Amino acid sequence: MESPIDLSNDDIISAMRSMDGFIDISINDFKEIYKYAYSHALKRSLHAVTAADLMTKDVLSVPSDATTQAVIQKMATRIVSGVPVLSTVDKTVVGVISEKDILFRLGKQNIRSFWQLLSLCFETESCLVSSILDLTATALMSSPAITISEETSAAEIIRLFRENKINRVPVVDSSDQLLGIVSRNDLLNAHLLVNE
Repeated sequence: MESPIDLSNDDIISAMRSMDGFIDISINDFKEIYKYAYSHALKRSLHAVTAADLMTKDVLSVPSDATTQAVIQKMATRIVSGVPVLSTVDKTVVGVISEKDILFRLGKQNIRSFWQLLSLCFETESCLVSSILDLTATALMSSPAITISEETSAAEIIRLFRENKINRVPVVDSSDQLLGIVSRNDLLNAHLLVNE
């Protein structure tokens, strides 16, 4: 892993000259040590930051029997791109609905963004969304839900995002009750926590 700041030889020589005393180490050896030390510190920091540190606690969620229209209206009102779906029986997280899920359910594999959808709505007599308005959240959602606990490290969350190609993950307690959600934006904030 590379340092966010590329150290030049002049940087290292200036730093060594400003120190009291003498260090018997070559510039290349110092760069090698710095590279490994930085990588170690970053990994340690990413394992120290947990979902509890990152998560948004005021989470918009929808019941599993919510209509497509209700889901879309709630997401639009709160300006979010995904929501956890909760069981109507016990309020456990049973799935997640993202913009991608809604676009996928439209049945047009070439629609990959909201902007493409709007463009197609302008080009046709009727809006494509009308074909999915009768679906419930259960039919729209990706399931089973990928969830994490409050103790999950930022490093593990990054791995889950990458491996599952997801952009958000609900945080649940031991009974699968929703506590919060961690999004890509929250992970960007983890970078700020690590570098403070």
